[in-house]
Amino acid sequence: MRLSLVCGIGLLLAAPSALASDNTPPPRLVAGLPSCSAADLAVSNDDENGAFDATMHSGTRLTVRNEGRRACRLARWPRLEFLDAGQRPVAVAFERVVRQAINAPEQPLGLAPGESATSVLRWVSGDAYGDGNCHPTTQLRVRIKARAVSTPLDARLCSPAKQPAQIERSPLRTGP
Repeated sequence: MRLSLVCGIGLLLAAPSALASDNTPPPRLVAGLPSCSAADLAVSNDDENGAFDATMHSGTRLTVRNEGRRACRLARWPRLEFLDAGQRPVAVAFERVVRQAINAPEQPLGLAPGESATSVLRWVSGDAYGDGNCHPTTQLRVRIKARAVSTPLDARLCSPAKQPAQIERSPLRTGP
C-alpha cells in the first residue's frame, strides 16, 4: 500500500512535465537569443477544414515559422492585426486564453531555424447580435517591432454595435 502511494505521488509530480506541449528552452537560454526579425519569419493560418467552426463562430490556427539561419526569440503574444479589403485594421479586442501552467506563457519562446510556433484564434463569425456589425477580413498581420508579416485570411468578425470584435487567442507555443 505504501509503495503504491509513493509511486502515485511520483506519477502526479511527473505528470505536469509530461503534459507540457512546449519545448522552448529554459528562460535563461531564450533570453540570450537575438529577437526574431520580420524578415526571418513566415506566417500562415489554417482553419483545419472547419475544425474551429460552430454555430456563428469560427477560428484558425496561426503559425509563425523561423525561416532564418539562426535561432531567435519571439514574444508569445505578438501584436496581431486583422485587415479589411482596403488594408485598414478591423477593430478587435483580444481575450487571452492560457491553458498551460508550465513555462509561463509570458516568457518569450525560442525558435530554431525551420521551427514553428502556433496559436489558436477564435471569434464570432455570424450576426449573433442582430445589428449587422460584421466586418470581412482579407489578411492577418503579425507585428514584429516596426515591421509586419502577413497571411491571407478570409474571415468575418462580428460584434455588438459600436464594439470591437472579441478574439480569443492562445499564446504562441512550439511542439505538438
